[in-house]
Amino acid sequence: MNKLADIIVDKIIKKQSEYDAAFVANLNKEQDEYFLFSTSTASEKIEPPTLKEQIEALEQQRKIYVQEENYELAGIVAEKIKELAKKLWP
Repeated sequence: MNKLADIIVDKIIKKQSEYDAAFVANLNKEQDEYFLFSTSTASEKIEPPTLKEQIEALEQQRKIYVQEENYELAGIVAEKIKELAKKLWP
């Protein structure tokens, strides 16, 4: 009985090793594809969002939180909006 259990465990471990190797190979392939994509677009300057754009995005998120009646998160977002507004309009 133990011999059978050992054979089964060995087969499971071998199969798991194969799955792990396939996963790592797939992961490396995806990273290579991402690297090719990211380097091809790296020459294009991607500007970070302006303060005004950040405020607008946060305002949209705040409205969603209010609609969902999640007032705690809405309040946190409102404070962040105030902080950014002070930087934009001192």
